[in-house]
Amino acid sequence: MRQRPRSNLEVGAMNIVKSCLRCQKQFEIHKSRADRARFCSRECRYDIPLEERLRVVGHDVSERGCWIWRGTTNDDGYGKLKYQNRAISVHRASWQINRGPIPVGMTVLHSCDVRPCFNPEHLFLGTQADNISDMDAKGRRYVLRGEENGFSALTDDQVRDILSRPRGVGTGVKLAEEFGVSQTTISRIRLGKRWAHVG
Repeated sequence: MRQRPRSNLEVGAMNIVKSCLRCQKQFEIHKSRADRARFCSRECRYDIPLEERLRVVGHDVSERGCWIWRGTTNDDGYGKLKYQNRAISVHRASWQINRGPIPVGMTVLHSCDVRPCFNPEHLFLGTQADNISDMDAKGRRYVLRGEENGFSALTDDQVRDILSRPRGVGTGVKLAEEFGVSQTTISRIRLGKRWAHVG
């Protein structure tokens, strides 16, 4: 069924007038988008300094003093924003604004371990190796081992069964056929190079 076109009066009733945060110009925006609209045009949106962008989107302060980004986050939970037609991480932007350039080969790490946090007091520089060491020291890195990994062809019980079998000429070939894996996998299990967590 074809709908009748809406009158100008009806269209205007669905719009809200807001003030641009960059140029202060008044602009109309549909009420469904009004809570997110902050700028009157793309030019104003992308012309705003990075520091101002962080302030405009804003943050909430946690009990631990974390500045929790109110904007969008990436798949890993880190705050992100688009600035000068490229996506940047909010914690990296915060470092650059408050501490200066990030040296080549260095990453910005969180002492608070809160990914959307961009409080410069909670950030420090380090290499990727430092990042991994920090995760390990805090027990934050968890690797799916054995049957926890969805791509695993064996279960923990099957590996125990393989380890309990006598070794001899041709046994690796027979076990590989029986369990539907390669001879290399059987050999690595027996040598403790794979599934070493199973005892």
